[in-house]
Parts: sequence; C-alpha cells; structure tokens
Amino acid sequence: MTYGDKPMNRTLSLIALLVAAPAAAQMQTLNGAGATFPYPIYSKWFDEYHKVKPDLQINYQSIGSGGGIRQVTERTVDFGATDGPMTSQQQFKVDGKIMHVPTVLGAVVPAYNLKGVEELKLSGPVLADIFLGKITRWTDPAIAKLNPDAKLPDASITVVHRSDGSGTTYCFTDYLSKVSPAWKKTVIILTYDEHGGFWDHVAPPKVDRWGPGARVPAIVISPFARRGFVDHTVYDTTSILATIEHRFGLAPLTERDKNAKDLSSAL
Repeated sequence: MTYGDKPMNRTLSLIALLVAAPAAAQMQTLNGAGATFPYPIYSKWFDEYHKVKPDLQINYQSIGSGGGIRQVTERTVDFGATDGPMTSQQQFKVDGKIMHVPTVLGAVVPAYNLKGVEELKLSGPVLADIFLGKITRWTDPAIAKLNPDAKLPDASITVVHRSDGSGTTYCFTDYLSKVSPAWKKTVIILTYDEHGGFWDHVAPPKVDRWGPGARVPAIVISPFARRGFVDHTVYDTTSILATIEHRFGLAPLTERDKNAKDLSSAL
C-alpha cells in the first residue's frame, strides 16, 4: 500500500497510493517512505495498530513527497506518501496499479520574519505577487493596505522556498495558481551568472554575444513544473530564450538558440 496527501479547499490532504498487498505470513513487515507532514500521525497510527495486530510491523521513513513517489516507482518500498497526487505520467512508470486514498487534512501556511511586527495579514493575490517578484518591499501599498496599524520597515522582502521535491510546495503553488491568474500561467526560472569563473570539468563553448556556458544549473518554479524531478538534460545559456521562442512561435535570433534544447523536459 502507498499513502500520500493532496490539497483540498486550500488545506493539505494526504492520499494513499495502493501498489500491492503483501503476501500472507506469520510475521509481516511493511516498509514505506514519503511526505514529512503526516509523519507524526502516521507514526502514532502504526504504533497503535501494532498493538492490535502484533504480527504486522509498519516502518515509515519521512523523506519528503518526492522521495516517496520515487521509491514507490522503483518498488523499493511497499507504500509511499505524497502531499500532491501522482500525475498520469508518473503513474505510467509504475509496474502496478496506483490508488490514491485520502488519510489526513492539515494546513499549509507561509511564515515571515519581520522584527517588530507580531501580526501580519497577507491576501492570496498579495502572496502570489510576492513570489512572482512583483511586490519586493514590505512597505508596498498592497501590504500596507492590509496592515494599516503595523509599523512596516522599508526593507526588501527576501523570499525563501524549499528546493527539493516537496509536496508542501505543491500544495502552496496549487493554491497560488487558484488565487492568481498570473501565477497560473507563469514559469519562473532561477539560474546564475556563470561569468564568475567557476567552471567544472567540462570546457565552456566558444564565447559569443550570449556569453559562454552549457551545463547552467537552474530551478524551475511553476504549476507546470514536474514534481520530485531533477532534469539532467544538458542545456545551454540560450535554453531559456529557446523556451520563450518555442512557446510563442518566435523566430530564433541566432543559430545558437535555434539549436539549443528548450526547458520543456522539466515541465
């Protein structure tokens, strides 16, 4: 069996993914892994169930939703847990039938660290604009309007988020896509300027107007991003440009972006 979770009405719901039932035996052991959020309640449930059914031992590792999906796909566990349901593409890779069964509900909320401000109100659209980079300072009129009595500092907002295959991130971004039409249609690509001289063992290509650089690491943030997935495709500096050109049917600017692979594999 496989357990996991899914957002429902802006809350977190855990879902179960049924892969296969263990064969009957005198002493049975079920091994599972996945989402960290439900671990406390799962641990309690498994302990209590063992008291009633001492011939069955259930072991669960809280390694994150992405890890749960990965281990279920590789069949290294009997069940897995995920905050977000497996996509049809992910289920197709599993040698067996997948069933999603809700188990628990919980809330996903943003946290802030703002000295002198004990209470802060943020609406869904404002949250989306913060993560889209449209709102960059705490004194932004949209935030000030929601917090007329708060002493907001005129400081930049530093946004942080998990970088692993997190089901909690799925729940949060799914919510943002529901409250913000812009977020629902947006793909954010975070990369870095590779002109700093930090090269690995692969020699950079010849420098042109776009600068040097293949093997440019990037993080893709979007409702369209594949969950629990690390894309090992070798991209070029102009791959982001190629993605835009292919999405909107634009003509390539040079031979380099014409031949570059776009980021569709990560979406």
